Amino acid sequence: MVLAAGAQAMTVTHRIWLRHRSDLQSGMRLRKGARVFDLKTFRDPDETGRYLICECEEMEGCALPRPCRRQSMRG
Repeated sequence: MVLAAGAQAMTVTHRIWLRHRSDLQSGMRLRKGARVFDLKTFRDPDETGRYLICECEEMEGCALPRPCRRQSMRG
């Protein structure tokens, strides 16, 4: 992996596809049932405004709004 000067590596455990929305921001959390995902970054892959691909990290032990721990990578 090559990083630009001053850049930090991020952990991505899941890619989540959503309908396009204009109110997303990095740092928000997405939830599916009891699972919580920290939104790292997102993009519109074909620039049509139909959907977004979100790069996320699954959080462990979450019951929002309580703080969560990052889930360890499973090998």
